Amino acid sequence: MTQKNNRKQLKFKNNFYIQSFCQQKKKHNIQQFLIINQEISTYFELMMIQKSTSKEMITLFQNGIIGEYQDNEIQTLQQILKNLQKQKSLPTLLIYKCKGRETIHQEYKRFISEINLNEELIDLKMKFQYNIQVGNILKDLSQAISQFYNLQDLYISINYLDCLNQDFNWLTYHFKNLVNLRRLSLNLQKNDINDFDLVLLFQNIYDCPNLKILKIKLEYNKLKEHFQELNINPNLQQIQLFMSQNKINSKGLSNLLEQLSIIGNSLQKIFIDLTQNIINFNSKISLQLYHIFLNLRLSDFCILTSASNPILDIINLIFACFQYELMKINVIQQIMSPSVLFNPKWIYQDLYI
Repeated sequence: MTQKNNRKQLKFKNNFYIQSFCQQKKKHNIQQFLIINQEISTYFELMMIQKSTSKEMITLFQNGIIGEYQDNEIQTLQQILKNLQKQKSLPTLLIYKCKGRETIHQEYKRFISEINLNEELIDLKMKFQYNIQVGNILKDLSQAISQFYNLQDLYISINYLDCLNQDFNWLTYHFKNLVNLRRLSLNLQKNDINDFDLVLLFQNIYDCPNLKILKIKLEYNKLKEHFQELNINPNLQQIQLFMSQNKINSKGLSNLLEQLSIIGNSLQKIFIDLTQNIINFNSKISLQLYHIFLNLRLSDFCILTSASNPILDIINLIFACFQYELMKINVIQQIMSPSVLFNPKWIYQDLYI
């Protein structure tokens, strides 16, 4: 009884947030609402169009787009997708706390097959969180998404999933078929991803011919140093790697910088978050930074690290920049805590958490 009352109170609280939000400017990005009010997703699936007007948003909420989908109630999601087949941009699909029975795998496959009915889709966002035992969902998901030949913007969030700590490369295995994909955003926190998983993930998207923007959140995984075989797509213009709370060492940063320096001069913006890792800047890293700045036509570069001797590292890094006349680069930072970081606006623009 108490749990039921708590859910009623939560639903009332959600409605209050929704009504308050709808009174704000129509151009407000709906994803900012998701980030600010994370407690809304505690029990509920949120499926919202990114730039809906207030009137459209109220209609969605009144039609039950916010609801609790647990156990095998995936059919409800299927019905919603059928009603949205003609839209080029689907709402954000948050699949949350589906119970762990083997039969759920078949339900997921049917659920994903419904998405494929929309051949005109250009924008897809999916969030999987706190699900258990969903079988080979990554393989099925990749295969299904690869059928969207017109897809331009893809966001997938799969975090806190203990069952998905193996064969993570299946997620992007079929993405080379997405010939029109321009922006790929992946949130892969807390999935026990290691260096070789990341290498395979990058290999799978290497041949995406029109990929321009890549954003990957990899916090709280098992990344360390083996990035020397990281094949980065040469067509990229922007790359953002959020890799804090791993075990990346100076050798790992060195290998990563080496790969960034050889991908071609199309790359314009780089952001790498390596806070809470094991890194000290040394002469080799400074030299590799020189090659990056020399080979690429960057307009923004930002690298965030935490080191055991930050003052000395800052001095070494600034010295390297003066030595190679590289102060034209807008941002190079060495910090102790993420709470004090400064970021260019482009870093978090359209980054769905």
